[in-house]
Amino acid sequence: MQTETNDMTHVIGPMAVCVLLAVAPGAMSAEPAAPTINKACAPDLKQFCPNVSPGGGRIAECLRENFERLSPACKEAIKTARANKK
Repeated sequence: MQTETNDMTHVIGPMAVCVLLAVAPGAMSAEPAAPTINKACAPDLKQFCPNVSPGGGRIAECLRENFERLSPACKEAIKTARANKK
């Protein structure tokens, strides 16, 4: 049985990986942290980057441009990803 899902659900996962790769340059093992970014930043991505297509660093750029407006949870997830990749 197939369930109905929001179209953003299919985009946010890949966006999270893009964000991790952008905030932690050179981090080839970014995928394990993707669920954390995905969960923490999903509302922010919907609010601040709703029409931004994944790829080419566009999502990461949108989040960088809006960093001061992001939720505390999203900011913390991004900061944690950066710290874990140093």
